[in-house]
Amino acid sequence: MCFFLFAVSALAGAQAQSQVLREGPNVISDSPNDTNSSPSKNDAGRSNDLPLLRDGPDINSPSIYIREIRLIGASAEFAKELTTLTQTFEERRLTGIDLQRLANVLTRAYMDQGYLFSKAFIRPQKFENGEVAVEISEGYLSRVAVNGDTSHPLVAYFNKAMPQRPLRRKTFARALSRVQSAPGYRLIDREIEKDADTANGYALSLSVEQKKVQARLDVTNKGVRVGEPWRAFLRTRFNSVLRPADQLSLGYVAKPFALSELHYFSGTYQLPIGYSGLAVFVSGAMSDSSPRSALAGRNLNGDLRTGSIGVNYPIIQSNQKQLYTSAKIDVINTREKEDAAALYNDRLRVFRFSSTYKAKLKGESRVGGFLQLSQGVNAFNASDQVGLMTSRPDADAQFLKLDGEASIQQFVNDRISFTASATGQYATSPLLYHEEFGVGGGSFGRGYDFGEILGDLGAAGYVEAALHGRSAGILDSWEIYSFVDAGVVWNKGTRLSADGDPLYSAGGGLRFVVGKNLFLSYEVAHPLSDAPYTLDDETTRHRLQLSVAYN
Repeated sequence: MCFFLFAVSALAGAQAQSQVLREGPNVISDSPNDTNSSPSKNDAGRSNDLPLLRDGPDINSPSIYIREIRLIGASAEFAKELTTLTQTFEERRLTGIDLQRLANVLTRAYMDQGYLFSKAFIRPQKFENGEVAVEISEGYLSRVAVNGDTSHPLVAYFNKAMPQRPLRRKTFARALSRVQSAPGYRLIDREIEKDADTANGYALSLSVEQKKVQARLDVTNKGVRVGEPWRAFLRTRFNSVLRPADQLSLGYVAKPFALSELHYFSGTYQLPIGYSGLAVFVSGAMSDSSPRSALAGRNLNGDLRTGSIGVNYPIIQSNQKQLYTSAKIDVINTREKEDAAALYNDRLRVFRFSSTYKAKLKGESRVGGFLQLSQGVNAFNASDQVGLMTSRPDADAQFLKLDGEASIQQFVNDRISFTASATGQYATSPLLYHEEFGVGGGSFGRGYDFGEILGDLGAAGYVEAALHGRSAGILDSWEIYSFVDAGVVWNKGTRLSADGDPLYSAGGGLRFVVGKNLFLSYEVAHPLSDAPYTLDDETTRHRLQLSVAYN
């Protein structure tokens, strides 16, 4: 019997076969004692100069009895599992295609364990004494460059990924996602190639664009029917101000046609700590309002002062899903007076713990949620006496509440989608005005004014159906939609007449995206219930919004 030479080179791929063995002639003989297959002692160590199978093994190619499979380059922690897989291929006759399948099975084992660049391959060799050597390339990230610069600040996000041998897909995806979420940076392109200077290393090249300043202006009349309805929101973000990937956000809200009625200023500074995604932030806001156009003949003035300090951390961070957690302390002082007489003065000190989840589903579909636990404390000069100059006579600053929101947008096909969203709140005791749950004016209760009904407990939801389209011209995309919504509240302690009576509304609208930076919307919302506190509540609301972004 002649002994021969195999040449097999196998690379991993998504099509790697899951079957380890395949029955059929000239593929595998399970019995090494078969007279047509078993090598003799004289055949061991001999070889013939047969041509290499350069175009890949054929299903009917010659077979050889394989006694032992040796793994070269496998790490100790994974070698035992690989050995279990190779035992299936030992002590039997194998063809070239069987050896390629062996390499694919080993490569798939690495892929299933979440390793990114690892693979198995078999080089051309002489099968001495029935042994075959399988080389394992446990790939790792040897070099990262951003815009051609290996010392770019974003390279540090791969500090955990680069030492890992072999590299796990989860570690790589998390580092890449942190780059994509770094304030002011936009990932344009990425390229991965074999690093010629290393045995198993891979080089990653990222192309990013940095925006030092981002801004957005929104002008809308949503949620306000009585008095001057138009409000303008200006938000600006300054990125990498003091160090790479930090961010300073500033905001301003006013009524452009009644400037004396509203001024609201806000600011947040966020500073990353290391490169794990952990960040600390401080924020503050102040506002002064005098709704003279809505309440003619009355001289009401309200002011708000808030301050916060907290931390954010991404528990899950990838292109497909993100889970963020946050902890902060809020200091809130709000008061209202008429003429020179004070109506109330609330002082809140609140610990808040929250989680935010976002995930992409199939196609353009997506799901998201938010959950927050708030504990108000009687400390740091908080309002500690029920009924003494507080916005509610039966509430004080000590409370416990849980609030949250969840939504899902499901595309039936490329043009039709359905969206459902729900929000709610539960509190163990009566709440001051700032912490109450409201329905009306926003996404829930669109046919009513802002805060049409308020309560300590509440729930609301809406369902929306939309038809989407795209254009090759200046109009980038458009959307026609209809909706129905509902909301209800309850109060602890002193109950109000609206408790337990839901509000319903319905309507539809148009949304346009022009040139990717201009957003226009028009919505018609009609109340389907009697609003308990607003006169002439059957009026249809016509809501407009114009948004311009620079980013």
